[in-house]
Amino acid sequence: MEWTWLRAGAGGMFSTAQDLLRLHNAIDNGEVLTPEQLELVTTPVLSKSYGLGWRLSDTGSGVHYHDGSFPGFNAEFMRLPQHDGVLVVLSNQDGGARRIRIAITAAFDEE
Repeated sequence: MEWTWLRAGAGGMFSTAQDLLRLHNAIDNGEVLTPEQLELVTTPVLSKSYGLGWRLSDTGSGVHYHDGSFPGFNAEFMRLPQHDGVLVVLSNQDGGARRIRIAITAAFDEE
């Protein structure tokens, strides 16, 4: 594809589910962030639903996530610390990954 501002920044990053699992494991093992830094990025800043780079579920589920999209693709990288888990959703349906994240977050709220 030709370089445009749509491909710069968030739109210019490419990854795989396996790469995002590696990132999750590196975060859990303290290889990317110290425990203090992880606490900072998952603590609300300016709003109850945003930390330093992570979106925070404001429904009480404890899910924190980062999402991204580009025309034709979207992704959700959800960390589920209360369940020691991660969920990566990659979709080529507009809003597909987001809808799955919303459903999962709602399911955790019902626990």
